[in-house]
Amino acid sequence: MKDFKQKYYEQFLIFLCALFFSLIAYGFSLSNHTISIDVDVMDNYLHTIDLGRWGHAILKRFVFHEPWVPFFSLAFALLCMSFSAVVISKYLKLNIINSLVFSSLFVTFPQMAYQLQFSNQAETVGLALLFCSASLLIYSSGGIKNYAYFILINIFVISVYQSFVFLPVTLVTLLHLKMVSDGKNTINEWVKDSVTISILTTISVCFYFLISKQFKSYYHINDVSYFSNLIAWGKIGFFDAAIGVFKFIIYQCYLVTWYGFNLYFLTAIAVAIILIKSVKFGIKYFITTAIISFSVIISPFILNILIGSGTPARTLSQMPLVFAATMSIGMQCFKKEEAKLFFALLISLSGCSYVNILFYSDYISENQTKIISESIIYDMNHSYPETTKSQTPVFFYGKLPLKNPWKPNGADEFGISFYERGYSDRVGNYIKNTGMADILQVSPTDINENQKKQLVSMPVYPDKGYIKKVDDKVLVKLSE
Repeated sequence: MKDFKQKYYEQFLIFLCALFFSLIAYGFSLSNHTISIDVDVMDNYLHTIDLGRWGHAILKRFVFHEPWVPFFSLAFALLCMSFSAVVISKYLKLNIINSLVFSSLFVTFPQMAYQLQFSNQAETVGLALLFCSASLLIYSSGGIKNYAYFILINIFVISVYQSFVFLPVTLVTLLHLKMVSDGKNTINEWVKDSVTISILTTISVCFYFLISKQFKSYYHINDVSYFSNLIAWGKIGFFDAAIGVFKFIIYQCYLVTWYGFNLYFLTAIAVAIILIKSVKFGIKYFITTAIISFSVIISPFILNILIGSGTPARTLSQMPLVFAATMSIGMQCFKKEEAKLFFALLISLSGCSYVNILFYSDYISENQTKIISESIIYDMNHSYPETTKSQTPVFFYGKLPLKNPWKPNGADEFGISFYERGYSDRVGNYIKNTGMADILQVSPTDINENQKKQLVSMPVYPDKGYIKKVDDKVLVKLSE
């Protein structure tokens, strides 16, 4: 028992550190679940298969619950993130102090908040992150059998969230950055590792596409890749696409960033420290360090380089990993361990505050959505009492220019009410799935000419007459 405690004491400490900071960062969201974008639909099974996320669909159908479970979905994701911090620290061969630095920075970097806002994917994304991290430990053991396990695990990982496909090669590069920082010239080993992991990942992707094709065929879904619509290469000029990617990386991630990414520039400083440190070992060693460092810097943007365009913050899955790892490696130059921990504490608490504000902005926007929805349902029931007794087709036209004082600049989908989006089906989903009223969503294609004419002449919310029943459908005019 004593040997067991000694063996796992440090790993347990790393896990507790990660979990502690996770709870501080996501504590508000855990206790105040909000319904935001893509969380308004009760069953995403076929939709996620259409997106190629059949692994997510299977897990949701047979293991977890659609669409999400208040508290549990996010709590499970945070547990998986904390376990992932332990696994990655072990793979990167970090000592206990550097592991504590890494785990605190990893779970508090706000990029993951942009993903966990989509709480319908929280459990599966957290599980995929943990599995992907574990697959690198298996890979590092070598051998055909372990390589096969790596392939199988990453088929599952990609089927949950495609952006995780680049995590393995990023982790391999970070491991070799750690090794050159420790004084080991590993250029040949890095090239060998990178080629091997890329081949294994490519095999995983090929099998993933074959299985995806079968799933879509079974459910009679058109086999169109989700990412094919994002590819800019060939659609615009080569130089335009290249400049667009360059501007995206420099502007969006280093200069005028998404909300909470303000400190990501520290990765460049950490890498610069590692480079300066390598000079004392000679020019050849410096060149090796420079090549690996450059690969680390661009690794979060592999997807953007491949498609030739920018992507939402939630897709940059390697950023927390690169940020935390480069910082923990770069801080090895600190002679006093207390200085490392103090600096990491300040950065982690900063990340926690950003995450809490992001979710609080969502809390405010949902309150706006709730108040407006209750007002509309009240007016509809009083204007047409029969709507309280049966399912009512309702069409919401237009959108409202709401002001959320807590929505930060660059917060992507955070802090936006459904009434600001202008999608009738999303407003209808929210009202129906929160139990406010039994309404039937009506799409714009189901509105006939008479109804369109009536909408033109109707006043807008909240003026009298903004609700009108025409040809058995209730029309709600939000704006011109």
